This record gives sequence, C-alpha cells and structure tokens, in this order.
Amino acid sequence: HLMRRPLIAIVAAGAAAFALVAGAGSAAAALPKTIQVVTFTPNAPFEFRRGGKLTGFDIQLVERIARTIGITRVQWRPQTTFSKVIPLVAADTYPMAAADITVTAGRAQRIDFGVPYYTTQIGIVTRANSPIAGYGDLSGQIVGAVAGTTGQTTANNLPNSRVRTYPTFPALYRALLNAKIGAALNDYPQSQWYVRANKRKFAMAGIIPGSG
Repeated sequence: HLMRRPLIAIVAAGAAAFALVAGAGSAAAALPKTIQVVTFTPNAPFEFRRGGKLTGFDIQLVERIARTIGITRVQWRPQTTFSKVIPLVAADTYPMAAADITVTAGRAQRIDFGVPYYTTQIGIVTRANSPIAGYGDLSGQIVGAVAGTTGQTTANNLPNSRVRTYPTFPALYRALLNAKIGAALNDYPQSQWYVRANKRKFAMAGIIPGSG
C-alpha cells in the first residue's frame, strides 16, 4: 500500500531566482557572481554548523549547483527560526531559500518551489523510556512541534491531543527531554537524526499515518 507523502523542495521568489538554481543555457551568462540565500539553523542534517562552518545537505547542494552554473559565492543568511524563512523570500528580501521546506498549496501561493528532492512523513520522537509506542498512544498526550512547520499542522490535527510549539528544534527536543511534552513531531529525516545522535535519550516511536 502506497500513500502520498509531502514533497520537500528548495524555494525561490520568482522565475528569475529559480533560474539561478536551475541554470539554463544562454541565461547562464547573465547570472550574478554572488547570490544571497536564506536558510535556518540548527536543522540537522539539512543545515547545521560543524566547527563553526555552516554545512548540511541543503548547504552542500546549493553550493554545488552554484559552482556548476558559474556563481562563485553563496552568501548564507541563516535565521534562528523557521517561521522567518518563507516571509523573507515572499517579500523579496532574499531571492531564494534553501531548507527542507514541505511543498503545500498554501506556501505555493506565496513562493515558487524548485523540483522536490525527497518525500517524507512526520516522525514521532519520544523519550527513550516513554510508554508511547506509536500513533495510537498519542491520544490525550501533550505533543510538540516547531512553529510554522508541517509538524505543527499535523499535531493540530491529532484527536484529543494538546499541542505546544517551539521556535527552534533544539528548544523542541529540550522540552521533550525535560518531559514538558510527551512526543515531538517533525519530518522523519530530522526525527531519525535526533534519535541516532541521542540514542540513550530519545526513541523513534513511528510515523503519523496519513501524514503524507
């Protein structure tokens, strides 16, 4: 049985900005040598700092594309909260964003998405000793998500659950560790990364059925 899952893509403010990423034939000659790109961090494994340097899947992807089409410098404009990213692109403050942004109809009315690069569902992360073993145990629980994400949207649609939102992923997982919430909802790749990086603290309890 296959279910439709949310698509994740890098976004651009308009056709011209998208061409900076896509790069097409004769248009390459008119490309600028520098491009400003908004992102948010920490958001491992997509955007995070290692040894003080910004890295991660999205960072490496955009920098590789930029070099390939002749852009010599990517100026990163990292934000500390996800909720700032889409408005900054929609307002043309920056020409594009690079982050794992789920493609939704509402967002597509404000920004232009590039080609989606992976599909996902919403993961459920709990404390390692939690009695929550899956979606069926979330009823009546306090669940958390990062504000403005599809994790929050999914949490809001859960029956009989109370939702708390947090500005960043570290804040979300601190709340989980400190038992302020029973489960954290987030895209599965990030959920999996946090569990693997904190095996004695967190556990993967599964996915939200139909979150794709």
